[in-house]
Amino acid sequence: MTGVPSATTWGSPTATKHALLIHGLTSSSHTWRRVASSLAAQGYFVTAPNLVGHVSRVTTDYRLSAIAEDLRPYVEARNYSLIMGHSLGALVALALFAHLPPEYPTAVILVDPPLQITPEMIAIHKTVLSEPCANPKHADAYSVENPLWEREDCIFREFATHLCPVETVTQHI
Repeated sequence: MTGVPSATTWGSPTATKHALLIHGLTSSSHTWRRVASSLAAQGYFVTAPNLVGHVSRVTTDYRLSAIAEDLRPYVEARNYSLIMGHSLGALVALALFAHLPPEYPTAVILVDPPLQITPEMIAIHKTVLSEPCANPKHADAYSVENPLWEREDCIFREFATHLCPVETVTQHI
């Protein structure tokens, strides 16, 4: 694939099953570490791209259509057995539907999709989601708040918040 955004991959590129995992706002491709490892163990080649506005991927266009267009090279490069999107990533997955080949069945899983958000919820989300990026916590703080998380989950959460500018949050919402 040429001209595609940065991504993290798991599994063998020669696998016959492929999964595309799309992260949410204030996250990164590493957010999918445990899910991707499990899918790779089941014979999938898993690709988790980093969305524009995240992990040093600068943009000035935060429209959902522009984010989906940025990921279109992935959808055009191979047939996916599974596409999974979390939060903002769920909306991106929906926007990619038009580019999926109709002759190849693709399971799509939407995790916490923000499908109906009131203006009041938008204001709350801007504050709640901007805070971790404006004042990133140390991995140890995430560990205390989320005792079921593995150490790597906490480290990658800290990493993602350091690399997600507040402008990315305010422009996406």
